[in-house]
Amino acid sequence: MSLNTTLESLTKLEYDKTKLEILVTKSSGDLGVDEVVTNFVHEFGDSFRLTVITIEENSATKAWNAGIKASRGALVMVLPDDVHVHPLTLTRAVGHLTGNGKLAAVTYPAVPEGFNGTNRPSLLYRLHQLRFDQTVTTVRAVSVVTVYRRDYLTLVGLYREDMGPPLSIHEDWELGSRICRHGYKILIDGTLRQVHSVPVEVSSQENKSKNESQSKNQSNALYVLKSYSSAYMRRDASSFWEVLKSSPIEQILEYLGYALVPLTILLLVTTNVLFAFFFLVALFLVAATTALVKGYYRLFGWWERLAYPFVILSIRVFRTILAFAFVVLKARNFINFRRVFGRRVSDEKPRLSGAPGSS
Repeated sequence: MSLNTTLESLTKLEYDKTKLEILVTKSSGDLGVDEVVTNFVHEFGDSFRLTVITIEENSATKAWNAGIKASRGALVMVLPDDVHVHPLTLTRAVGHLTGNGKLAAVTYPAVPEGFNGTNRPSLLYRLHQLRFDQTVTTVRAVSVVTVYRRDYLTLVGLYREDMGPPLSIHEDWELGSRICRHGYKILIDGTLRQVHSVPVEVSSQENKSKNESQSKNQSNALYVLKSYSSAYMRRDASSFWEVLKSSPIEQILEYLGYALVPLTILLLVTTNVLFAFFFLVALFLVAATTALVKGYYRLFGWWERLAYPFVILSIRVFRTILAFAFVVLKARNFINFRRVFGRRVSDEKPRLSGAPGSS
């Protein structure tokens, strides 16, 4: 899937075409966009207004912000260039937004290209995007395709341009948290499938042709945890703290609770191992019940519908601990720098003042 496919899907939106304006934002080095746009204008130029905006850097958030600032409508839909948009996306969003003044955005999750409900995408895709498939609920982060009220977005602020690909993750979560902190809501509608150009799965024959050691590493839980931890500490932990700065108080308290989970388990283990076991069972039941009430993971069997929420909770606990560890390491490095710098200064020999030859 490509920009050409994305643009073609926009022409099939069941919405008044005279009210639509397509804004394509590209970096100055992205030369392939011009040819796609030229072909689109040649074919659909009489039906659609299309404008190309050029920015200097290859930054997703800067590109989205440039498009939002240049838009003129009351609603603005933000999406990447590798998504096939469902024809009812805009109409459904308008229906949700009409009459609900607290709703700032309607967002849509995506399914991988070629997904038919029976094949299995990657675990991360199942945990996050497919959690909302066939579900309508409120969330604190925007997803792949999002329709915003433009004036609300201007009020709370646009995407953080120091976050997002290729710099870091959490730009969607940070913006969503900021929207919620201002008292507005985000609705996610998983009943319309947006198609994302990520592979559904890799066949066993293709797996065999890949590097065997890489396949073993990717299936090794310890290797995955190590890789995730290294990447998070190196690049993404700082953006986690930016999210918390933008969060409503209830989300801050939620993540403080995640940070206390390992300490609680350790305390209970030192008291009575059975207490720790019952605490874990309680966490599992709370996570599973919450997910069932909200209608998460409807695509999957009962075992996965019960297990995946606990996996998500575990990831959040682990991510929070990594973020705290990041702060501790930063503080320790700063203290060590101060010690080394102070030692160097104190080791310097004092120089005698006075003019040459003076006594």
